[in-house]
Amino acid sequence: MLRSFLILLAIPIAFASDVIAQAPASSGAPTAESIEAEAKSVAARTDLSEDVKTAARQSYDAALAALEAAAASEAQASGFRDLLQTAAADAAAATAEAAAIVVPADPAEALTEAERNLEIADRSNLLAREEAALAKAEAALADLDASLDAQKVRPQAIVEESAEARDQERAALNGLTALNGAEGPAETAERTRLRAQLAASRARQAALEQEGTAAPALRSLLQARQELQSRIVARAKARVGALRALVKESVEDIAQAAEKLAGETVQPGTLAAEVKEYADELKGVTDRITKARSAREEHSEMLKRLEIDVSLVAQKTEASGGGGAAAQALLDQSRALPDPRRLRREQKAGSAATAEVRFARVKIDAALERLENEPPPESGRARELHDTKMDLLVQLSEQYALLIAEMGKLDLVKSDYVEKLETFSRLLNEKLFWVRSSPPLSVETVAQLPAAVAWVAGPSRPARLMWALGAILQRAPVQIGGLGLLAVVLFFLRPRMRRRVASHLPLIRRISGDRYSFTLEALGLVLLVALPFSLLMWAAGRQLLFIPEAGDWTQGIAQGLQRASVVLATFMFLRELSRKDGLAETHFKWKPSVTRRLKRAATGFAWFYVPATVVLLMVFTEGTGQHMHSLGRLLFIAAMTWVAAWAWFMLHPDRGIFSEFLRKNATGIVARLRYIWFAAVVLAPLALAGLAAWGYLVTALRLSSYLHGTAAIGIGAVVAYHLMLRYFTMRERKIALERTLAERKARKEAAAAAAAKGGPANPEAPGPGDEGALPDPEEEAIDLANVGVQTRRMLRAVVVSLALGGLWMVWADALPALQALDTTPVLGKATVADLILAALVGIATIVVAKNLPGILEIAVFRNLPMDSGSRYAAASLAQYVIVATGLMVVFQVLPVDWSQFGWMVAALSVGLGFGLQEIVANFVCGIILLFERPIRVGDVVTVSGTTGTVSRIRMRATTITDWDRKELVVPNKAFITGEVLNWTLSNTTNRVVINIGVAYGTDTDKARELILQILAEHPNVAADPAPLVTFENFGDSSLDFVVRAYLPSLERRAGVTHELYTEMHRRFNEAGIEIPFPQRDLHVRSGWGGAAD
Repeated sequence: MLRSFLILLAIPIAFASDVIAQAPASSGAPTAESIEAEAKSVAARTDLSEDVKTAARQSYDAALAALEAAAASEAQASGFRDLLQTAAADAAAATAEAAAIVVPADPAEALTEAERNLEIADRSNLLAREEAALAKAEAALADLDASLDAQKVRPQAIVEESAEARDQERAALNGLTALNGAEGPAETAERTRLRAQLAASRARQAALEQEGTAAPALRSLLQARQELQSRIVARAKARVGALRALVKESVEDIAQAAEKLAGETVQPGTLAAEVKEYADELKGVTDRITKARSAREEHSEMLKRLEIDVSLVAQKTEASGGGGAAAQALLDQSRALPDPRRLRREQKAGSAATAEVRFARVKIDAALERLENEPPPESGRARELHDTKMDLLVQLSEQYALLIAEMGKLDLVKSDYVEKLETFSRLLNEKLFWVRSSPPLSVETVAQLPAAVAWVAGPSRPARLMWALGAILQRAPVQIGGLGLLAVVLFFLRPRMRRRVASHLPLIRRISGDRYSFTLEALGLVLLVALPFSLLMWAAGRQLLFIPEAGDWTQGIAQGLQRASVVLATFMFLRELSRKDGLAETHFKWKPSVTRRLKRAATGFAWFYVPATVVLLMVFTEGTGQHMHSLGRLLFIAAMTWVAAWAWFMLHPDRGIFSEFLRKNATGIVARLRYIWFAAVVLAPLALAGLAAWGYLVTALRLSSYLHGTAAIGIGAVVAYHLMLRYFTMRERKIALERTLAERKARKEAAAAAAAKGGPANPEAPGPGDEGALPDPEEEAIDLANVGVQTRRMLRAVVVSLALGGLWMVWADALPALQALDTTPVLGKATVADLILAALVGIATIVVAKNLPGILEIAVFRNLPMDSGSRYAAASLAQYVIVATGLMVVFQVLPVDWSQFGWMVAALSVGLGFGLQEIVANFVCGIILLFERPIRVGDVVTVSGTTGTVSRIRMRATTITDWDRKELVVPNKAFITGEVLNWTLSNTTNRVVINIGVAYGTDTDKARELILQILAEHPNVAADPAPLVTFENFGDSSLDFVVRAYLPSLERRAGVTHELYTEMHRRFNEAGIEIPFPQRDLHVRSGWGGAAD
């Protein structure tokens, strides 16, 4: 066996280090003892510097390593000499042993009579042992195959390694010559290293020479042992197949006996019904085991064929020198490969099926456990059914275990196959991308056109087409006939659906009648008008692919119909989207000039591009590929020229569909770079046409498919943006309408209250004649053509992020340079793609966190009974959550071992504990404020002697705006640890205290009643709690009253106080009540001067 030979060959290598000391010092080679002695001597010297000692130690270590390599090479040479002497005899023995192994034609003959008569349990155990032996034998055969494959390329490697060893020998000799006469410690150590290196290189040359001599004998021995192992595997497969058939037969016998015992007709819910159900289940499980094994063997063969195809493609490419033949070979291989994405989907479905089988086994085991714990019937048919049920459950448990194992093996084989298939597909794509598939465009290309046109549209093609249509109608009459009927019905319903879309216009213009469901309905109707014929084309093409008798022409028609159906659907959608009074004009508010241009361009483009796509795919799938280089190439060049003309017509900066946008945003980067991106868009298809003319037709076709994907993503992004913008615009309009109606209602109520009291008590309330000035809210010119800045910015960020993700998916396989972004590490293990993705996530996090409040205000908060403070707190917390989530995603994207930064975390902890404790405290207090909400945005508070309104609550501080419009920035910690007076925390009711005096002699009861009357008549004075007027003091000049009135809010506190003072003054004057003021009488007496004298 090869394994024994390799072990014997490895023994002298493993013990080579033990014989270094006894190895002969040929050519002046040092020994291990002498090297260690010299190294110790140098290390013990005190007159040498550390640099000299280090250099000497490194030279001695290298010398010891070279001696080990020399010993290993000598051991290898000895092994090859021994192999050369015994290889012929070993090969003959292997051949004789292989000839003695008989592989029967009938797998049943591989078993002995005793093995065939075993009970089912013993058969199952024997099958498990034989399967393990088969797996071991197949692994040994795979090792032998790999060894033979390695021997095919080993001669060239021997030549290269021998040249390298000779170069090392010359370098060692040259080094020794250069050191001749030098006697320093470092020079002595280097001389020792070079002597050891010289011995190692010579030993290596001898080993390689011996390996080359023994190579033919080794190949013969490997081939003999491969044949022996192949026969061992064949015999093991025969035994395993026979045992599997016997086990299956035994299981089926058990199931049939159980069914016979249960009877033909059984009552549901009875023991016989359970036995019959378990018998049917057992049959199904055995069938699934057989199918899983067959599928695994099939995928194993597919995997082997794939590996062969990989080597064949490499040989064909090298043999053809990378020309047109190589391109054709790569194309043929690429077409023959299955779709890896479909296999991935099948693999996921298989994983789900495995989970279901595991669950089924759990149920069977649970039923078996319950049955074991139940007392069995004493005798009779019930006891027989009970025992049969027990046997069935035991077999089901075992068979489910086998099925789970087989499905697991199948999943492993499928996974290996799909991974290698994806790798091979990427390899083919890369090679196809840069291989010239055709000669440059010439007169000969035009001369080949008649033959290509005859192949596409020859006299026999109409009959072939009719045959193909008849074949697909026979294959799928319901699908094709149903889609055809649906397309015809929808074709005749198109006028009605278009009128339905246009009927939404009057309702959309009125704010109260507008509904977003109108937009969704219009979008659905546009799709119904645009898609039926495209779906019919796609279904017909798909069915044509599965016709067994279909040739290249029919297959080309099939692929052309499928690809053209996507193009047709796109431009039909654009055409219907841009109809007059359609979705774009009515709902998206696109200008009629834009929609007319778009509709005209979509119609004209589809008339040429759809047939061109069908013909291009037909000649592309033609077997020889000759028509692809003539008609296909010319048609592709014409199509790309048509695309460039369409782009010029649609996207011209001065008169295209974006011209008005560019004029409105003349300072934006898109407008400033308009001629650059316009030139790129127009020149890109022309560049592809030039590639095709130069001979890189396959490259141009691949790039054009990526451009198609890019265009589809762009169209989808524009439509998605306007759909979202339409929703938020409608919400803004309705919010503005509600606000207008509320203000109008408030003005009416205030006017009515003032009129009931004889006049406007509130200076801000409208008078009786102001009612006519109130605008009709349905006709009010509300400027909401654009939604808020935050909303637009947020929508643009979302759409651009999704579009960039889609473009990455489209173009990731286009260029190896883009694929290298995901394989080239630049920062530890992080690749360029990881850094780009982390940056995009960071930018998206910033944009979302910054603009989230506007979106929440429009989409969420307006539908909830929340005040402004609650909305602000919820929006702030949502921003914190978005930022935290974004940071977590960034850390997850970057493949960094964060445990290495534990020291940084510790250092930050110390810094936070000392230098940043106030900032952290304010941040935590800000979180507490948002959750506990002792203050809210809009509350009137008094802090440190300053009273004002809370305007912002940030991470570190809160801003309070006082009555002078000055902003006071207060750290959040002050609201948690200090005293705060919140005037509006739980109740906005507040009290106004007014001191007023009347002259002595005034009737105090009359004055009090008059004041109470004034308070009762004022609309902004609360009736509950009732106002209070008390006579509290005999002043120097007046009888002092204190008026205490309650106001429902702080909004008009100063205005109400002013109005109360004014009304009291007026009513007191009318009632003849005097409001005194302090007076002083000055009496001047004579005679003071004489006294002074």
